[in-house]
Amino acid sequence: MKLFIKKLFILFVFILVLLAASGIKSFGVSSSLNEYLQKKLNHAIELIHLRDYQDAISELMDVYSMAPKSKYGELSYLYIAKAYAYENYYSGNIKGVQNAIVMLNMYPFYYKVPSYIALQREIIGDIYLLLGDFNKAGGVFMVLSSKYPNVNRYKIKLAYATLRNHDKNGIDYIKGIQNKDIKTPEDTALYYFDYGIYYFLTGDYKTTTFMLHEASNYDSFLSYHPYYEFLYGYAFYKLSDWQNAMFHLELSKRRDIYGRYKNKVNFLLMSIYLTTKDYLDAHKILREFLKHDGVFYNPVAYISLSSLWMHPDYLATYKIPFYQNTLDKLMWLHFPSVLSLYPDFGLLNYYLEGGLTPEEIQDMFIGFLNIKFPNRPINFDDINVSFEKPINYITNLISRENPYNETFAYRLYSVYKEDPSLFAMFLQPNTYENISRVFVYIGDTNGLGFTNGIQDQNIKTFLQGEFYIEKGNIKDGVADLNSVLNNLKGDDKEEAEFLIGYYTNDDTMLDRFLSHKNIYNSYRLRDYAKLGLLKDGILKLNKKDYQNALKYFKTYIETYNKTKDDTYWWALYKAAYISYLLKDKNELKYILSLAKNSQNVWAKATIVLWGE
Repeated sequence: MKLFIKKLFILFVFILVLLAASGIKSFGVSSSLNEYLQKKLNHAIELIHLRDYQDAISELMDVYSMAPKSKYGELSYLYIAKAYAYENYYSGNIKGVQNAIVMLNMYPFYYKVPSYIALQREIIGDIYLLLGDFNKAGGVFMVLSSKYPNVNRYKIKLAYATLRNHDKNGIDYIKGIQNKDIKTPEDTALYYFDYGIYYFLTGDYKTTTFMLHEASNYDSFLSYHPYYEFLYGYAFYKLSDWQNAMFHLELSKRRDIYGRYKNKVNFLLMSIYLTTKDYLDAHKILREFLKHDGVFYNPVAYISLSSLWMHPDYLATYKIPFYQNTLDKLMWLHFPSVLSLYPDFGLLNYYLEGGLTPEEIQDMFIGFLNIKFPNRPINFDDINVSFEKPINYITNLISRENPYNETFAYRLYSVYKEDPSLFAMFLQPNTYENISRVFVYIGDTNGLGFTNGIQDQNIKTFLQGEFYIEKGNIKDGVADLNSVLNNLKGDDKEEAEFLIGYYTNDDTMLDRFLSHKNIYNSYRLRDYAKLGLLKDGILKLNKKDYQNALKYFKTYIETYNKTKDDTYWWALYKAAYISYLLKDKNELKYILSLAKNSQNVWAKATIVLWGE
């Protein structure tokens, strides 16, 4: 059938050449033939709307052959070209579409006094829309709209061409048009389609889906339009409605005979599959990306591969060899493009997690310091790509990591020192607390300002008190700690007890702190436990509370007997001295046995003073 249409079209062109040689002029036809030709022409146009292009061409050829010099012949000429263009387009034959455009451009040559130039230009504009050449289509419909300002469909098509070029101002062409002002269902459908695109460009994805649904009510064939389905699916994707998003994106993929949207559809589908933990289908798309496109020429493939660090479960399921180190190579692949920030964020993530050493990420800060961070999403062929996801991922990492973990704390602090503007990206409501704690742990009082972002007032005051103490303002620091002590919990409460007791020489508060059994094994509090035992021991000794003083010094030497440093032997010396004061010979004998073979000066002093 397709071959027949092609031959028929060639014959038609041949006849046109012959007619053109004699010069075609319009003439009238009988009323009965006029009615018949009008009916056949209307039927053919309806067949075009129904996408039955082959039958439409046959009907139009009949009309043309009966009265080539009449208005019906002239109209059939134009509609034959349109049907032929659409038939070839949907058959994957772009050359045939180009031939149809040539035929349309020859229209004024065949008809010396053409009556339907506006229709000819409109059909050419429609074909440009079909081909995705929105600049040319926009130019055609701009001229038509200016010349025929009362024809709403020209404005609707001009708006469509402009909006498809990502210019949301295109909606201005149809703002004055109401639904009731539009004559055909197809034009009404495109009117709502325009608004769907507009609301998508403005970020109103809920209204986008409403407008696209309204459009389909007027033209059921929109579901065969790959961009319509792509936009519908993308809007649902933005709304995190994964089921509807996948439905429409898969439809777009099936309708897309030229693969115009395949790349972006795969990008969105892979993102959905990773989010919903459908790692099998996600892996299929990744393999397709790497096999057919590669990561250098395909930006979305590059982003997909460079973002897998945000899906550790996927990486655990489908192990990509040396993925962490691969990120460094990926960064350089597109450096200094903003694309390279994606693997750069991945390197930062692994650095903060402790998976990569400072030496392994030495190139990371080069990327962050030398690439201007975009202040808005980047558009890659209808796909808006932002850095919101990687920033939020690392923000969540910062909020959940232990700020008193030495590796994490110093690495996060190094980001602050190396690139303050990068560090500032992670200052969000859920990170202010942990960031403030890291600065307390490091001992940098510049972190005091970060406490202003902490929402829990008790935690805020507690950390501010610690910063004041760090600054040397003991009075205000202790006052802050005392004001919230009873509202604190866990390690915070115990740390506050220590700091209050230590800096105010309050042995009762230190007693409370030392009564907690967990402090000796707590990574955060174990150093405080050492200081607390020594400080409380000295305070008790000064108060001549020898029994409790001995208890704390003895607890120290028994708890930290593996250290054998100067502080250990000094504590042992104090314990021996207190045992001597208490005349506790058994205790003194035990302590002397610990000091017996040591060469430490405090141990020797203990033996000299109280040994036998």
